[in-house]
Amino acid sequence: MASSTVALSSSLGAFVGNCSVEKVHRRRPAGAARAQGVNGCSLRTPLVRKQVVDSSARVLNAGRAAFLPPLKTRTPAAKRAFKPRAAVAVDERPAPTMAPPPPVEGMKTVTVKVRTGAEADAGIGHNAYFYVVGSFSHAPDTGLRYPEESSGYFELKGPFRPETEIGGNFQVPAGFNIKGVVLYNPQDNSPWGKFTGALADFLNKDNLTFGGNYLNIAVKLFGMGWITTGQWYVNDVLVDGHEFPVYSWVLDNESQIAFTGKAHLPQDTPPGLRHWRRLKLIQNQDMYDYQPYNDLSVPPDNADVNSAGYRPTLDPYPAHQWVERSGPKLEQVPKDEQFRLDKRYDFGHYTLTSVLTALLSDPMAGFLKLVSSFGIYPKYVYKSLGEYTKKVFEGFVHYKKPFVSKFMDWWSDKAFGFQTVAGINPIQIARVGAKEDLPSTIDFEELDAALRPRLATAGTTLEGAMKDGKLFKLDFTFLEAFQGVVNGHQPWKEHTTDKGGYKIKALGEDVWVKHMYSQPRHLHTPAAILFEDPDPEYEGIPVPVAIKLERDTPLITGKSGPDLQSTDWAWTLAKAIVFNADSGTHQLVTHWLKCHACSETVLVALRRQLSELHPLFKLLLPHFRYTMNINSKARVQLISAQGTVETNFTPGPYSMQVSAFGYRFWNLKDEALPVGLKKRGVDAESGALPNYPYRDHGMKMWDAIEAYVTEYVELYYGPEGPASEKRIANDGELQAFWTDYKRGHGSLDSWLKENGKPEGLEWPALTTTSDLARICTTWIWVASCQHSAVNFCQYDYSGFVPNHPASIRKRYPYGEKVDESTFMDLMPPPSEMWKVMTVVETLVSKSVEEQFIGEKPDKYSEFWFLDPEAKAIYDRFGARLEQVQKELEAMNETASIPYNYLLPKKGAKNPDPELDPFGFGIPNSVAI
Repeated sequence: MASSTVALSSSLGAFVGNCSVEKVHRRRPAGAARAQGVNGCSLRTPLVRKQVVDSSARVLNAGRAAFLPPLKTRTPAAKRAFKPRAAVAVDERPAPTMAPPPPVEGMKTVTVKVRTGAEADAGIGHNAYFYVVGSFSHAPDTGLRYPEESSGYFELKGPFRPETEIGGNFQVPAGFNIKGVVLYNPQDNSPWGKFTGALADFLNKDNLTFGGNYLNIAVKLFGMGWITTGQWYVNDVLVDGHEFPVYSWVLDNESQIAFTGKAHLPQDTPPGLRHWRRLKLIQNQDMYDYQPYNDLSVPPDNADVNSAGYRPTLDPYPAHQWVERSGPKLEQVPKDEQFRLDKRYDFGHYTLTSVLTALLSDPMAGFLKLVSSFGIYPKYVYKSLGEYTKKVFEGFVHYKKPFVSKFMDWWSDKAFGFQTVAGINPIQIARVGAKEDLPSTIDFEELDAALRPRLATAGTTLEGAMKDGKLFKLDFTFLEAFQGVVNGHQPWKEHTTDKGGYKIKALGEDVWVKHMYSQPRHLHTPAAILFEDPDPEYEGIPVPVAIKLERDTPLITGKSGPDLQSTDWAWTLAKAIVFNADSGTHQLVTHWLKCHACSETVLVALRRQLSELHPLFKLLLPHFRYTMNINSKARVQLISAQGTVETNFTPGPYSMQVSAFGYRFWNLKDEALPVGLKKRGVDAESGALPNYPYRDHGMKMWDAIEAYVTEYVELYYGPEGPASEKRIANDGELQAFWTDYKRGHGSLDSWLKENGKPEGLEWPALTTTSDLARICTTWIWVASCQHSAVNFCQYDYSGFVPNHPASIRKRYPYGEKVDESTFMDLMPPPSEMWKVMTVVETLVSKSVEEQFIGEKPDKYSEFWFLDPEAKAIYDRFGARLEQVQKELEAMNETASIPYNYLLPKKGAKNPDPELDPFGFGIPNSVAI
């Protein structure tokens, strides 16, 4: 180890004084003090001398530390409650050897330009520096820097304003082949720099209520671009016109490397870049790591199990990015993962607009939401649907009318059935092919007797419907695991000022939970049976025919009338309760767990183990843009103790335990669309569900993505066969990435082994190019298309609360008369209604700098494909999506109810521009 370290240190000329590379790629021992600069060595070493190279540049002797860029310090590993880090293959690579001195050669002039990002806060107001890395023609196996350490850096004259291209001509040895550029952003210690930096720090505070930021407001609304934090966002560096992509923040007093734009597998890396590639990964591994969901308490580091804000660690659950659980950087993710200015501004703007709409459309509901924080819960409910509609959607200030109430008869069986195949949770419906497939709460004989007259009119029987693939189910009986704790410990006073709590049993732990509800709630465990009725009125859409709301309760049947005056309110209420269970399952499992949480696990492993030079890094990273940041915000505001989810969804403080329960059944293979459809018995080949828009639109998108990914993977690994299998096996970064990704799901693997499955979590093979393409396609599908399908429809269907209520206040009145008043009495109170509407309206909003799947790059894009062949593959993918777009629009033209959430292209045809002013389109990543 010592000789390797000495060789590496000599080769890089990387540190001054007593700073050794050995200190860099070993983590600090537990309890070690936080480092300043690079392991105690300041980057602000005074300049010793200056040497003018030409009229546009000068070389500075710094005695400054060269790349490796300064490590972002963190809490020592021993203080983090998680499993030990797996061995990292990249750390075992041998260090390079020192190159012999180059022969005397002439100098050549190169043109270097730096392109600053488009965001208003991307620039800096001072000079910056850089050096180049590569190798000499006579010694291609080495990786050196120029100017060498004794000669310092080249200087770039600032200021660097957004969307500018600044650089000049610089001289390097004629035989030096440039493979990378290291940028250095010095701290601006001038009086003006200190003033603007202090002002920016003062303003750079998030307003969690509105999701905004005061610095954003100053820059965006008032044009105060001269206020800079000293942090510099660089798109790329041009060296004689060749792009070296960066797409990263160069923080003040830190440096960042830009590699050549050509993609290389680790085994194909140009010799002059091998150890630079290695060192950048070591830096990333210190910046990125896993943490369990142990930060949902309030505050996140709350360990007092008897406090109202305590929540136990979710186990099993996917791990997320390591964050501080206390202090000024609470839940702060790495800078490269944070929302940029326009995204933060739009996010805050949409949230504020929606909140103001809620307050002004029904001031009483807003006032009661405010006083409820003081333990005061006056009774205030909408007594009729007419009152609800008038106050919320028809006032001087009002919410936009959701799609389900504007274009559909929301109470009808057809509308209910359509939402099971094209609504917020279209992956819940499953085929009932035999008695054994029925939900556990439904008895075959009871169901047969109840449905015999209805099925006879369709010319079939219950067994015949099963055999013919015409019977389906929505099964939420898994909620029985939580029914006792949710329903058994509710305070049933509708008017209470009691600020105390009640003791509940939380999966083996006693937790004291403060009463947080303005009204009591009841958790039902419904199961619904749907039938594909041949009546042309239903257009092949399955319709509900029987509902069991709880075990050992009567089976409910009915049929909606042509209008609300003639409808069966008992039946309508039963359907609403089914959709209440669907609402929680969608938000906690389908949406948050499978799209948000599981995508972040991919991103952490990707950042830790794949170099920017790796072709899979370039393919995958755009599909995880902002995912880490939106998840961090959600842990603070939405899914934390007493957050939006707990205070508005029926499971209350058990909401995230429901999510963790759903994770027990997660498997990466099942997240592939064709596999999931087949497992539920509703794939196209089964002949089931002739009208299933989510499946039919989704498979066109899946096929396009899989063809694109397969072509891209084969570009770098070769076609299917022994040669490509060898390249996959020898790709150390890919193997480390796959191992690290599985480590992020280690809690599920352990849980399965401890609960009757000794083989643990089953993973797909990673041997062939088709294996790799299927895995990458699944990740991209989930992050883009699946998230689009289950997120951007939320306001259309959940925005009209009686259609898809987040909570139910009371138990279904079995054996009693149910009318409109009864129906409204079980709906959430107005304050909860507008809270949910505010959240879902914000969640379906798109930013002006949103990146859409397959679109051509714009000024906001992070476009990593610089190889001509890769660019051509991406262009073919875009063309393929254009064709898919036309096919899906044609399908919508012939459908009575259009399905818009898997239209790939931004600006797609929109039946109601008020609901989506940006037009439809599939964002690249989970970013909202």
